[in-house]
Amino acid sequence: MAQDTQPLAGNMSGDTNSTALMSRSNFRLFALAIFYLLFLVIGASIFAAIEGPQEKRLVDRIKNVRKNFFENYSHCLPEKDASAISAQLSA
Repeated sequence: MAQDTQPLAGNMSGDTNSTALMSRSNFRLFALAIFYLLFLVIGASIFAAIEGPQEKRLVDRIKNVRKNFFENYSHCLPEKDASAISAQLSA
């Protein structure tokens, strides 16, 4: 019997043997799933740490441009209409 398919307990026979093999297989699947989720969480944290400051600067810059636009051109385009246009452009 190959090492990766050996039952967890010693000498078993019949259905008990296949149950032990299934149990070991389920444990491996569970361990791999936990490892994969941990890998995703760590990767997302690293991505957020690297990209977070740049994203904040970009959002601040967009807010500043929008504020300046409304201060300088509010007589041409009401803020309500500009918000609708902005929403359509960003969609």
